Amino acid sequence: MKFNFYFIHGWGFDKTFWNSVKKKIESLDVCENSESLDLKFFSKTEQSKLFFKSDNNIFIVHSYGLNWFLKNDIPCRLLFNFFGAPDFVNYQKKPNLTYKKIAYMHKQLLENPVKVLKNFYETCNVEYSFHKVINIETLRNALIELQRENFSLKFNKLNFPIHTFYSTNDKVLNINKESIDFLDNDNHDISFLNEYDHGFPKTNPEICFKLIYKVLEKI
Repeated sequence: MKFNFYFIHGWGFDKTFWNSVKKKIESLDVCENSESLDLKFFSKTEQSKLFFKSDNNIFIVHSYGLNWFLKNDIPCRLLFNFFGAPDFVNYQKKPNLTYKKIAYMHKQLLENPVKVLKNFYETCNVEYSFHKVINIETLRNALIELQRENFSLKFNKLNFPIHTFYSTNDKVLNINKESIDFLDNDNHDISFLNEYDHGFPKTNPEICFKLIYKVLEKI
């Protein structure tokens, strides 16, 4: 059986975030189509949503990419979630501090967007690259969504396999393990990595691919 693979990046990145992992996925016999969606944080053009009307869609998302996925009712066979939470603030070890940090970033984006992005990339352990276009309001709106949205109930009603990966070293999404007990169900497998930063899929594509491939081998 062949699948359509969709890659969705997180806040502050663009569709190139998944390039290395995407290339490895495309080399597999099970890959029929692949598409990286761009959430337009740094692009001028609209991108059509090329969702194949099929039950064979596999989504691979990072961070805010999970929020985007949960807002859209898309046919899905399997979901890989890297460092994303349906309630970004309240699943953190320090939710109040997280809320304040997001509010500060939201404000500072108006004054010095490059500084905000550079600081964020540094926290993710990803090298910052200059962007000719910065869609400040799109970035700010996404921060508000991360700050306020809670998709926990919708997440728990998803009726397809979900494989979630978190890291104990993640300085952006510092997960409180007790808080995600609510998300533990028969469809949802949660794994904790020990040494990786929030930018893991971009900085460690080979390891990220192996985690995905290990699951794909079983379907």
